[in-house]
Amino acid sequence: MTPAQDITVSPPPDELLAELDAAARSLDELRSVGTELSVTVDADTGWLRIRLENDDGSRLLTPGQLFELLL
Repeated sequence: MTPAQDITVSPPPDELLAELDAAARSLDELRSVGTELSVTVDADTGWLRIRLENDDGSRLLTPGQLFELLL
């Protein structure tokens, strides 16, 4: 038996699955109105870079702003 076979994986809680579904719906709504969201990691700093782009331009979001937008 390999170590990977010793790991028991439980399904995620229903609450988490519901939050993921809500976030996916929010992303679909953003795309439907021409808004794109990109999330990258800055190679120099290791910081998360979240960019929101639409007809009004482009702006950076904090992780907190991203969560507010998606939920």
